Amino acid sequence: MKEVRVPFMGTVSNGDKGEHVVRIQEWLNVWNRANDFGLRPLDLDGHYGPATIRAVKNFQLHVGFSANGVVDEPLWSSLVHPMDIAFDTSDLPFSNPTQILISIMMRFAKVHPVELPGNKGPWVRAFMRGHDGDWAAWCAGAVSTAFGLMCDHFDMDMHHYFKWTWSTVKMKQYAKNSEMCDYFGSDDLKLSDCQAGDIFLIENKNNVPRHVGVIVSVGDNDVTTVEGNTNDEGSREGWELVVRKRKVDGNLALIRI
Repeated sequence: MKEVRVPFMGTVSNGDKGEHVVRIQEWLNVWNRANDFGLRPLDLDGHYGPATIRAVKNFQLHVGFSANGVVDEPLWSSLVHPMDIAFDTSDLPFSNPTQILISIMMRFAKVHPVELPGNKGPWVRAFMRGHDGDWAAWCAGAVSTAFGLMCDHFDMDMHHYFKWTWSTVKMKQYAKNSEMCDYFGSDDLKLSDCQAGDIFLIENKNNVPRHVGVIVSVGDNDVTTVEGNTNDEGSREGWELVVRKRKVDGNLALIRI
């Protein structure tokens, strides 16, 4: 995961230019989008000018720093702190694998990862092994990343279950071919078949999976999920990783470990 975590590259102030300024601008845009700051998104031009300074000062006030418009190491650490929280599994207990998978996905959701327009930005790269762009629908990357962290937590070989992938189609194929996973197709699936910790797939009428996430609890009428690259309507082309609810209505398939 190349993006976890980008190191501090030196203090940045008025007039500075370069790749590190782009990273700062990206994170400021992420904070703006995730927290509804109401600011105009910054151009990712690598120039530390007036617009970027205003956004930095706004962020400094938000986190309790003096609003001097300078990005030093403590401020950079504050900018990227949500990612540190998301990928820190050191305090997770040695429970069972499905509970740990749920805990990791809920930890992701707690810090509200969002993409920048066009499936871009630090969160997308974190879930897509350093890649981003229009093609990078990152729901499967988020689940694969969480599953990999769970396997690392228990010193398990992820390949016994399925390979890391950003493809929902490949995730289904790997699970069906694995002796360590059970696959439940969408044709006859009922709410009573669902369990917390199941990986769900949203399949089209040809049973091709188009979206994926993790079920974290099962209710009387629906399932609560954590899923990335989605939105409140459950689109597979959304912009955030969130907790949401889904009905089991004929297009939901399951992978169970």
